[in-house]
Amino acid sequence: MNKYLCLFFVLFIASCTNKPNNPALENQFNALKAAYNSQSEASFMTADVWQSLQATRNNSNQSAFTHALSLFPNEIINITDNKEAIKGDSGCLLVSGTNSDNIPMDYYISYRYTDSSWVIDSVTSKYFLDSEKRFLQTAECSQEKRMKLWMAQH
Repeated sequence: MNKYLCLFFVLFIASCTNKPNNPALENQFNALKAAYNSQSEASFMTADVWQSLQATRNNSNQSAFTHALSLFPNEIINITDNKEAIKGDSGCLLVSGTNSDNIPMDYYISYRYTDSSWVIDSVTSKYFLDSEKRFLQTAECSQEKRMKLWMAQH
């Protein structure tokens, strides 16, 4: 009976850690920040996200919206919190902090596990222009659920 109990615990632990050789999403984000403006930066995101980011960086003086996206992942200069959620081959990271104008903001970053690594599948920036920090307390990958949580705090 005792060896069956040990086997159960081993299987339980193995099922909870289905990607033990890959860094947490927060570590992946920090590695992206370190690779900013280098040739390896593209390896942290899907081809679509990389192309969009390059387009915004090349046209960053055209609109405030484009300019904001062109600063990813370094617009948040004072990170105050990170929260992540992973379910299967998808996950999300919520990075909260302030930008150089001291405006509270969040990055909501969706990740996909592909080719043995986590890559960014989408990025959303959220600004709190009234300077009121309304950071979420959990990482919520569903945009609809995330908006409901954010609106409940407002």
